[in-house]
Amino acid sequence: MPLAVEEIENIEPETLKKREKGYNQFINFMSNYWDLHWLSHSRKAKKNKFTVEIPVNFSLKENPEESLKCLKLLFSYRQFINKKELFLNFSKCKKIDVSSSLLLLIILFNFRAAPFELSLSGSLPASESAKIVLFEIGFLKFFFQDFYKEISNYGTNIKSLDLIVGGVTEIPFMQIPNIRNHLIVSTITDVCSTITDFIDKNLSLTITEKTSVNRVVGELLTNFKEHLGKFSQFFISTFLSEQNIITISFIGLGDTIYKSLKEHSTDDIKRILEKFNEEFKETNKEIEFNEELYWTLLALQLGISKELQGNNEACRGRGMTSMLNFFFNTDISTNYVPEMTIISGHIKINFDKNDKKYYNSEKGIISFNDTLNLKEIQNSKKIQKLEEEFPGTLISMDFILKKEKKEGQKWKK
Repeated sequence: MPLAVEEIENIEPETLKKREKGYNQFINFMSNYWDLHWLSHSRKAKKNKFTVEIPVNFSLKENPEESLKCLKLLFSYRQFINKKELFLNFSKCKKIDVSSSLLLLIILFNFRAAPFELSLSGSLPASESAKIVLFEIGFLKFFFQDFYKEISNYGTNIKSLDLIVGGVTEIPFMQIPNIRNHLIVSTITDVCSTITDFIDKNLSLTITEKTSVNRVVGELLTNFKEHLGKFSQFFISTFLSEQNIITISFIGLGDTIYKSLKEHSTDDIKRILEKFNEEFKETNKEIEFNEELYWTLLALQLGISKELQGNNEACRGRGMTSMLNFFFNTDISTNYVPEMTIISGHIKINFDKNDKKYYNSEKGIISFNDTLNLKEIQNSKKIQKLEEEFPGTLISMDFILKKEKKEGQKWKK
């Protein structure tokens, strides 16, 4: 079903200028990570449509390499945005996760804000569960209204909160009223209470649970705001399944964890990190050392902060440990094990609630080996280097705060 966006002529000049500035900033930033100029001379460039094939498993958590390649190809459409129709082929797609669909939506929103006409068409997945994710994330609402109305008629088993956006850098699609009206603009306090209220409305949280959710969201937002760098945008999507599984996906576009530590750390923390490098290399001479992988792991530890100065307790790097304490103290059900995924630059870290053996909450250490030793080789199934690169940091967390509802029990309305 085709969609053509032709609204440039009716926009106030000042608004158009803001949109164009924000769009150019986004394109320039993303091009530092994803640059496919060779496409302008490829067979793809000679066709009337620019087709992006969505993979069978469109999931940054489960299938990061193929999903990032797909998103990178989608971003490369910027070279043809005023020349060709963009066709998104979901026909082979059977599974979609929140994080992949969120980044897809962010890219498309930016194309909408471009100072050009956007022509978009596509096919939807045959899988009902994949359609529902596209429905709840807002993809159908903003780009394919007929499909959106069709799914609205029979409803879904997922509840979702409007997309939360924020950051230092101008977000160009905030200048488009029919998008802006469905977004929640962030301040740390407002976002924490908004997410907590959304969960509480459906699950009746205790005071302790409200405090815990507020704390972990606040810590993560603070980290994003402080460490993303000059280009800084973040997006938060919150889903609640019928089984009371809460999914919060944080996407921060900006510096990766490694780049932030490498380029913007104090001398004190650099000395600590370099010492870790030396000791790890000395202990593991038989393996190839990867500093990005190692420093991304170290960033999860208590006391590792790019702002560390001496013994200053205010700069102790508590954000990630607060998140880990929260995650490992949530519930588990008979048919679902909550999991957490962190992707930053070329590094992916993935673990679930049953991996608590890798975490020492008293010392604030997470290390993916039996000895909990950061200077020894890590489990490559839990932390790995990707060929593709994520343009910032993704943190996706599934968790359960309540026991599964009893038979016959209804959700709160």
